[in-house]
Amino acid sequence: MITKQDSAVTIGYLQSGTEFEGTLTFDGTLKIGGTFRGEIHSDGILIVDEGGSVQGDVQVGELVLRGKVEGTVRAARRVSMLAPGFFKGSVSSPNLKIEEGVSFEGTTSTVF
Repeated sequence: MITKQDSAVTIGYLQSGTEFEGTLTFDGTLKIGGTFRGEIHSDGILIVDEGGSVQGDVQVGELVLRGKVEGTVRAARRVSMLAPGFFKGSVSSPNLKIEEGVSFEGTTSTVF
């Protein structure tokens, strides 16, 4: 779960109405409230806000999902899927939390 301290180190935000396609790398924490298609690589924290959408290959330290993710997710530390999140694809992480109210369609693995 994101703490107050983690929120303070947010380095970027793709807000609603923003679309990005390609390969994205970052340090720290990134929030996506718009649409992203492609690859994301980071040891940091990726937050997909409610209304945000990610399609593609995601490899991060942590993922917090409140929006929509379709594709392959590999998280080195943890994945937290929070309502009203939507996930479709495969997720691999040593720590996975799926909150009531999340729509999950896919496969999981604890091997990273």
